[in-house]
Amino acid sequence: MLRSLDEQLALVGEERGEALEWSPQERFQLDLLAAEIDRTVDLAAMYEQCGDDVKLRVKLSAELRLLRQSTSRMVQAIRTELPERPSPTTRKARRAAHARWGRRGDPDAAS
Repeated sequence: MLRSLDEQLALVGEERGEALEWSPQERFQLDLLAAEIDRTVDLAAMYEQCGDDVKLRVKLSAELRLLRQSTSRMVQAIRTELPERPSPTTRKARRAAHARWGRRGDPDAAS
């Protein structure tokens, strides 16, 4: 899974002509995702080995279902595509708004 996401990020970077890499926050998210996938695999193996113990099967089944939902949400939260670059009109409008309101990225400009 992580290799696939890395390949997808590299492909987007090639399309843009830039070398892209994960931010520290995204890397942390990917590490959490990897740990969750490992845990899901371990629980699935335990589920297969639990035999006729119905209580254990029910508990493992519930935990697996929750882990799979959580993993799905985590994968959806990871974005490899970059936002569109702002058009010249948008950039010009932003500059005008910043000039009008005195915000040039300087936190002291507002006071």
